[in-house]
Amino acid sequence: MNTPFAVAKKNAFIPTLYVGNLPYGIREEGIVKMFQGLGKVTYVYVVIDKRSKKSKGIAFVQLAKKEDFEKAIRILDGKDYMGRTLKVSMAIENESMPFQETVKEKKVKQKVKDPAPKKKRVKKGLAALFHYKNS
Repeated sequence: MNTPFAVAKKNAFIPTLYVGNLPYGIREEGIVKMFQGLGKVTYVYVVIDKRSKKSKGIAFVQLAKKEDFEKAIRILDGKDYMGRTLKVSMAIENESMPFQETVKEKKVKQKVKDPAPKKKRVKKGLAALFHYKNS
């Protein structure tokens, strides 16, 4: 698979699935196996805890076709998986979604942003008079 953010942005017109209450040891390969028979998985992002490096039990998945999206929700939501009841629904996109700008897009934005030149500070009051007399 390509880098996760590039794939997710490329397939932005395809809705994203939220998969919750996953076993904490699950990785991307396990989720791809879970969706076997429901459609081709184009993107998987397992949310990992930064400190422990273990899964938080949440994943975001995109499938190749919109029809497979609805089918996956119907079949997997509420299903028992490794002793846990899965919660599968449409992901709500917000700032915390893992679909961020790629490094290339950030560089382009930085080049476009050209800060205005700084204005000279004008001295006022006694400081201006003192400066004027000493010049």
